[in-house]
Amino acid sequence: MISKQIFEQSKFSLKPLREFVQFLDNRRKPVREKERIEGPYPYYGANGQQGSIDSFIFDEPTILLAEDGGHFENPDRGIAYKVEGQYWVNNHAHVLKPNEETDINFLCHALKNHDVTSYINGTTRAKLTKGNAERILLPSPPLEEQKRIASILDAAEELRQKRQRSLELLDELKQAIFWETFFQSKDGTKTRVKLAEVVDFRSSQVDPKRQPYSEMLHVGPEHIASNTGEISWQNVRTATEDGVKSGKYKFESGDLIYSKIRPYLNKVAVADREGICSADMYALHNPQKITIEFLHFLLMSNDFLNYAETLSNRANIPKLNRGQLSGYEFDLPSEASLQVFSRKMKNLDEVAKQLFLSTTKIDELFTSLQHKAFAGELSGTAA
Repeated sequence: MISKQIFEQSKFSLKPLREFVQFLDNRRKPVREKERIEGPYPYYGANGQQGSIDSFIFDEPTILLAEDGGHFENPDRGIAYKVEGQYWVNNHAHVLKPNEETDINFLCHALKNHDVTSYINGTTRAKLTKGNAERILLPSPPLEEQKRIASILDAAEELRQKRQRSLELLDELKQAIFWETFFQSKDGTKTRVKLAEVVDFRSSQVDPKRQPYSEMLHVGPEHIASNTGEISWQNVRTATEDGVKSGKYKFESGDLIYSKIRPYLNKVAVADREGICSADMYALHNPQKITIEFLHFLLMSNDFLNYAETLSNRANIPKLNRGQLSGYEFDLPSEASLQVFSRKMKNLDEVAKQLFLSTTKIDELFTSLQHKAFAGELSGTAA
């Protein structure tokens, strides 16, 4: 995150965003999803591509800056991004065209992780209005220095992305091992079981308005990474902070929590601490003849996702109800295969741990590099 104070302490002079860019907001146009015709052109919103469309309204490189619905509370997730080619933009992102004295890559780096909370309006839905966005103060080094800074940060960002891709490939390998171990076995003596036969559901609800539940962390589908099943605890708030009013399930460390609504049917995680899950989730525990680790991968498998997608067909809020989840059938794994799978996962977890530590270190170095770049403290930088 780049705080406002970092820019204020910069050796470079500061200018408002309106002096760097032309706002093209008058050309953007929202199209409701049900009215959108899929096509070859990207359809962009506050946080990236939202789908595709059969036409375009922009044909030039620009920066899209979130207007509402952006990650303003956690700018490390990005509040701005560069787009090019032919594309469409809805009304949830400001469209910025840099002027001739502004390098687009420099400006994107300056905005992407910038903490703009002091420019935000709105109590129920945070909004960065055009008027406030125009006022955002940014460092303004000479054009050549902008290009130099952007080149350095581009190289550092590429390194971060490669390390992150390594973690993603490791997760894909885990899924491949799971499939090979349990779905491609030639053992013809397998027994079919239903999920309800081998795991229990948490069924008693708690009142999050009462102690001690009011101070427990409140986890929803949005806090779970779909590709890894990791819970982003740094983004989780207590039930009190979230303003939760209805009863939820309390889960314990070691429980599996699973999202029952679309489009989050692939959000499943094993909790490593206690908490409360939202009404959009189930909590499962006490596995019999299987392990929670096996169940975790099972509910992330294509076989289960195809099953869940087929049954979650309600018109208003598509979801997988408890009976449908309980009735999912699969081959009961042998104890020997569970042990083999557990050993392989343990070895890969050690590799993942080292990669994660390395990635965290790179992230910290990247943040430090960002701060120095915009403060005018990189070697060769002159005010």
